[in-house]
Amino acid sequence: MSRLVVVVVGFVTLACGCAKPGAVVFEPASPVKLEDAKGAPAPKIVVHDEDGKPMEQEPAPKVTFVPDGVVKLEAGTLTPLRNGKTSLLASIEDGPSAKLAIEVFVVDSISLTCPEPCTAKVGGTVKPIAAATGLGLPLVGAFEWTSSTTAVAEVDAATGVVTGKAAGATMVTAKMGGKSATIEVTVAPNVDELRLYCPWPPFVAVRKVGQPPPTEPPVSCETIVGETIGLRAETIGAGKPQTAEVQWTASSGAVTVGKGEVTARTVGGAAVEAKVGELAVEVPVSVYDAKRKKRPGAVECAEPATFSSAASVPLPLKDDTGAPVPPRAFLCANAAAASCVKSGVADIVKATSLLAPDLGVSLLEHALAERGRRCCCRTGQ
Repeated sequence: MSRLVVVVVGFVTLACGCAKPGAVVFEPASPVKLEDAKGAPAPKIVVHDEDGKPMEQEPAPKVTFVPDGVVKLEAGTLTPLRNGKTSLLASIEDGPSAKLAIEVFVVDSISLTCPEPCTAKVGGTVKPIAAATGLGLPLVGAFEWTSSTTAVAEVDAATGVVTGKAAGATMVTAKMGGKSATIEVTVAPNVDELRLYCPWPPFVAVRKVGQPPPTEPPVSCETIVGETIGLRAETIGAGKPQTAEVQWTASSGAVTVGKGEVTARTVGGAAVEAKVGELAVEVPVSVYDAKRKKRPGAVECAEPATFSSAASVPLPLKDDTGAPVPPRAFLCANAAAASCVKSGVADIVKATSLLAPDLGVSLLEHALAERGRRCCCRTGQ
């Protein structure tokens, strides 16, 4: 009986002494992504026996990184050395091994620049440039792009190309990892044509993108010292009206100009310019002495006149017989009756319809409005 017991005890002792490692396990076993330069706790390495149970006296596995130089393991912490990918390999000599994927993606900072000016036209594009550093070195990776106001501009989430939708401004953001940078992008109207209307004598000067300036100056607008006339600017893009900010300047102190309102200060002349971006239209303005100009009376105002006007280089004013109409400025006290005002400029439509049919109606409307504001047509004047 005792012999049997010895045999059993010997068998148990032999079985315990022969237990072998069956597997190396990481806890947790999911891949590790390091996004902080401080690192993160390393997963626990557990050795299982052939029955899948943790070994009480497990052999210490050998730990290596393949490739090396991306991460180091120290005091239970995985510390990143450079951005990249590596594998943590834990192995038992002449036994099992396990591999754990590790990715280092640490972003220190992101910078965002843009071509100057950082502007896209409606329908056009602009491409901000993003750059990132990680662990002190340039970082190659994909940025995530967003626009704060998609109604103004949309940005391709992958490429960062900004497409203008409407005039205004938006904040474009490039993000990578936990860092981001933002830059303002302005969307400008896509103006390819600029028109400038003079009320008296009625004409319109036009400039288009790619079109050389006229070889002859347009007819001079006329006014009298102390009087204010309205120059109207129209901005056109792809054949449609565009809302755009117009910059106004005058070449001399004979007139002052603001938002198209030209006020005559002294006798003389000035070139008034309307400008949108690189597109500009200029018309001369002549200022006369009121004492030397005859005020139009009721008969004179009521007489129909024929005006000729070209889109870019208006022709001199002529009467019904074809004779040149001498320069004449109007000094008026109050708005005249509609019939009186209209009779003096109605023939503009006929004249401009032959030279600029698409602008004839606009020219007539502007001339009527301005003449109504300036021409009195009172009997006895």
